[in-house]
Amino acid sequence: MENQIVVELKNENALNLLYDLEKMDILHIVRKEEPEKIKLSEKLKGLLTKDQGLDLKKHVESIRKEWSDNTL
Repeated sequence: MENQIVVELKNENALNLLYDLEKMDILHIVRKEEPEKIKLSEKLKGLLTKDQGLDLKKHVESIRKEWSDNTL
């Protein structure tokens, strides 16, 4: 029987249970290489509209200016 499924583990205990099942010859764990790390900018791309992004940029710049004015 060669049914394959993908399971997303929620914690380390789940992985330990799977290892125990493998030891009992109930299942076989197929290990795959780690997926490529995705940049945070790629994950967040498209989350804000262009206008929201520009507003956020202006807000951050004003906060930075405020901060630098207060530290002088």
